[in-house]
Formats: sequence, structure tokens, C-alpha cells
Amino acid sequence: MKLTPKVIPTLLFLTFRILHAQASVVTGYDEANFAIENVSIENYKNHSYTLKKVGNKVHVKVDLTKPIPTIPFEGKLYKGNNSLKKIASVVTLSAQTREEAVGKVIDWIRRNIIYQYPKSPLSPYEVLNKRRGYCTGIAKLAKEMIQSLGIPVREIPGIIFVKGKKEGIFHRWIEVDYNGTWIFSDPYSFINFVPATYVKIASTLVPYTTDPTPGYILERNSRIIEISKLQHFHPKLTIKTDKIKGARTSIIRK
Repeated sequence: MKLTPKVIPTLLFLTFRILHAQASVVTGYDEANFAIENVSIENYKNHSYTLKKVGNKVHVKVDLTKPIPTIPFEGKLYKGNNSLKKIASVVTLSAQTREEAVGKVIDWIRRNIIYQYPKSPLSPYEVLNKRRGYCTGIAKLAKEMIQSLGIPVREIPGIIFVKGKKEGIFHRWIEVDYNGTWIFSDPYSFINFVPATYVKIASTLVPYTTDPTPGYILERNSRIIEISKLQHFHPKLTIKTDKIKGARTSIIRK
């Protein structure tokens, strides 16, 4: 599928790209075409992510202009002995919407859990107790914490590709239900969205390995536009811009 430039429509809601103490309000699209071999991939669509497969060619489009459904959330303090549930309840006490509650949980994970591979725990309780984990363990922790708030969530297996490299890396993230509207998040990188370089695979089993999988980006058209800047927003997050190689990008919807 050939990528074509898009005209960015009127901003429907705010998204944020965070850099130290600053946050940039952004909107737009992200699209990519891939050639991928020996991996089971099926067509998939949720709120802002669309994947289409023809032969060994895959097209992914992410639309950041779609508003997230506003679902009321009432924070309640958990008074039991389960540390995972207690932390989830405390960090979301001030949340007034489901979107805000999910964001607060993921933000807590990103501030407090060290991303580490290999020899990292996979159990969500081990990840929490040791404060470290690989993508699978971190996704499981996010799932358990968000589910403890009464919010449906599931783990998503996939592959991340980087332009210029001839292979991708197996990865795992989550998908949260907003009353029938499902939205991706990567608990260590993105809140309420993942970029077009994330390819969902059909199997629920992701190998516990950093071995690459054959495939590469054929073409990418990232049309994420910065609207303005905000001050003092989540200053501890690690961020990337497209010009900083190897760092992370975080875009948070509000």
C-alpha cells in the first residue's frame, strides 16, 4: 500500500510529547509499510491502529486525531494486603476518567520499574517486588494493576521495527477497553497509543528472546505535528525525538 501525505485535520483532543520538564501538544498520523517473513500476522483494527496484510507485505496506520471516549472513574483506596492492588489504588485516587487512571498506572510503572534483560522476572508480583523486568513482565504488571481497578485489559504480542534495520525485535504491550473501544499502550514507552513501527502478531506466544525476526520497514510516513508546549509535565520520563537515535518517545493523550 503506497503511503500518501495527509492533511492534518482540526485537533480533536490533546496528545503530549514529553521532554524533561516540557511537554509538547501533538496530533497527526503515522504510517508504515513492512516486508515480514515467517511470522503469523492477521488483519487487525482498534480505535486508532489499523493493520492490513497482503502476502508478506504489511501496512500499519495510526490515527492520533480520534478522541478517546470519556468514561468516568472513581478512585477507591484498597485496604487489603495485596501490594499490587494497593499501589494501583493509591496512584489513581485523583483520577476522574478511565483514560486518566490508565495513564497514572503506566506513568508509575515507568518511574519505578527498571527495564532489564536478560534474567528478568516475568511474574507481575516479581517485577513489582524487584522493581525490574523485561517487556513481558512489565506488560503483565500493567495488566494486573489496571485490571485491579475494574478496567478490562489484555496483553498484545508483536514486533518492533526500526527504519534501516533488516530485522525486528519481539515485544509485548497491552490493550485497554474503553467500553468497547480498545486502545493500545506500551507500559514503558507510550500511553493510549503505539506508533506505526509496532506490528501486532497473531500468536499469543512471544519468545523470551532478543533474537531478531526477519523483516524491515519499506516506507514510513510519520505526520505527527507539534502544536504547542506545556511546562512541568512528568519531568522524570525518558523521551526521544525523531532526531535523537536510540532514545524513547512518549505521547500521552489527555
